[in-house]
Amino acid sequence: MVEKKRSRLDELAQQFELERQSQTLNTTTADDSARERARRKPFQSKRLKMWLILLLLIFVLTATFSAMKFINGAQSVDKNPDMEQYETVLTSTEKKEWKEKKNDRKQITLQVNTRIPVKAGGESAEIRLINPPYNLYSCSFILTLKETPNKILYSSEEILPGTVIETIDLNADPAKALTPGEHKAVVSYTFHDRNGKERGTYDVDVTLVVE
Repeated sequence: MVEKKRSRLDELAQQFELERQSQTLNTTTADDSARERARRKPFQSKRLKMWLILLLLIFVLTATFSAMKFINGAQSVDKNPDMEQYETVLTSTEKKEWKEKKNDRKQITLQVNTRIPVKAGGESAEIRLINPPYNLYSCSFILTLKETPNKILYSSEEILPGTVIETIDLNADPAKALTPGEHKAVVSYTFHDRNGKERGTYDVDVTLVVE
């Protein structure tokens, strides 16, 4: 009887020891997992900060590049992309100005024929209008006769700096009434800044010379 009781006690003691070891193992595993999470948390936080700093740096560099591009475009015309296509149109003096003249916000240069040849029947006119690259403003214009300012011979779209317009096609209805000879007319400019805001108007008196 005593041996059986001892054997049962031994079994219970052994079972208790196994359960204790299992609990100890689980506690150790939980502690290790907690320590691992605690170790990873500052590492992940540090990596997130590095990404945020990198994104901020990219944003700053992009903004700086855009600002430099805007400033360079507003101050220099040495690399004007339109120069080549107008090589045969510009005079030697105009070429020199396009390459060397700097932008000036206080000055706007206008170039247009003051005597404009017009084909018989009023189909087209050789206006030779230039908005040089050293202007900071785009422009648009309308052409009208002084005696009939409400009848528009021509209305342009936006003309960017660095653009040459040699010939324009006149509106048929008012143009067909042009008789051979000279007619007083007006080129009316409207200037716009980079944001499209109107910055002023200017009129130039010209003479249409109809064949």
